[in-house]
Parts: sequence; structure tokens; C-alpha cells
Amino acid sequence: MVRAETDSIIAFMNELLELDRDCLSALVGYRVECNQALADHPSVQVGPVIDKENLYDVALRRKLTGKAKKSPPMVCGLLGILNGYCGVIDGTFCGPIAAVLDDSDKSKIVKFVRVEKSLSTSATETPPARP
Repeated sequence: MVRAETDSIIAFMNELLELDRDCLSALVGYRVECNQALADHPSVQVGPVIDKENLYDVALRRKLTGKAKKSPPMVCGLLGILNGYCGVIDGTFCGPIAAVLDDSDKSKIVKFVRVEKSLSTSATETPPARP
């Protein structure tokens, strides 16, 4: 279930983005290693530190099956925390906030939008592909 405050958070993030796009883009793109307790939180969005020789999404497997064969270090960022607060879209493990990236510079955020359905189906606006 998604919290009612989600749209206010998106509006606030877009206001901040207009004030300093470089800062917000860098902040949202920054990841910090987290412990297993945070990684296991039911709504906080986390992801694995990708091992270039073994590309697989342990976080996705863990969310879907509740277990993983191998557990690399997990990382979390600002958007993962905000999505954790806002909740998950019913029937999915996806958070309701997405950052739309600039087509010519994928390190820059154009705006934040609300995702209405799983990223694998459709959204209010097309969210960026997850790395």
C-alpha cells in the first residue's frame, strides 16, 4: 500500500531538483552499503553490489522467493529510503517514486514521477531502466 504523502514528496523532490539539479542527481545516484536488516525491510528498495563476473539480481530473487543462493553486499540510496517510507505498489515489490533520467546524460535527473504499476508493466510516465 502506498502512503498518501507520496505525491507531496514527489512535488518536494521536484522543487529541490529545480534549485540544484546537479546536487539532487548526485545524491540520488549515490549508494551506501547497508546491513542485512535494512536489506530485508519489506519496502525499502536496495540492490546488490554487482559482481561483473556474475551478473544477477540477488535483491529481486530475495524479494520474490525469500531466499538467495549467494548474498553479495547490498546497497541503498536516497530514493530507496523514500520509496521505503512511501510503501510498495500493491502486488509488487516496487516503490511508487521513480527518477526520469536525461536521455543525453543518464547521470542527470529530469524529474521525479509517481509509478502507478510495476516497472515491468506501465507507469504514469516511463521510468528509467534500472542499472
